[in-house]
Amino acid sequence: MAVGIAGVHYHIGVATRDLDAAMLTLGATFGLEWAGVQEGIDGVGLVGPQGPVGWTLKRVVHSRGGPMRIELLEGGPNSVWETTELAVLHHLAYWVDDVADAVATLQSDGWSLEVTTADENGRPSMFAYATKPGNARVELTDAARRDPTLDRLGWAQWRDYLR
Repeated sequence: MAVGIAGVHYHIGVATRDLDAAMLTLGATFGLEWAGVQEGIDGVGLVGPQGPVGWTLKRVVHSRGGPMRIELLEGGPNSVWETTELAVLHHLAYWVDDVADAVATLQSDGWSLEVTTADENGRPSMFAYATKPGNARVELTDAARRDPTLDRLGWAQWRDYLR
């Protein structure tokens, strides 16, 4: 029996080998404008099933406006975001009220926790990636961060829709 994600779709994550080229290509193809590029995001605090992962996200950018919401990710070597492709589906992201509960629900359906930020009790908190063979990776993001994120990304006009 498949389970549903008790959350609201947030964005589509696309991994790229070249953020600038992907911004040009996807921007032109889908009529997207981009927020400011964030650089040098390290994976401090990210833990996987075997412990800390130490991944680096070289650069990330989000589309502005909508209705299509894209996150472009250029990963560091050996990170989950590293790719040789210009643009490849990386994940589907959802706002959820309780990341740990959402992870547990997915795990009951055969999904695996790939990486998360854990709270003081070791439970998934704020963010998690879950994977299942044959499915797109899922990102679960704490809905408590929704409004400031929507404001930062220029998606505030979608506030009611993204609830």
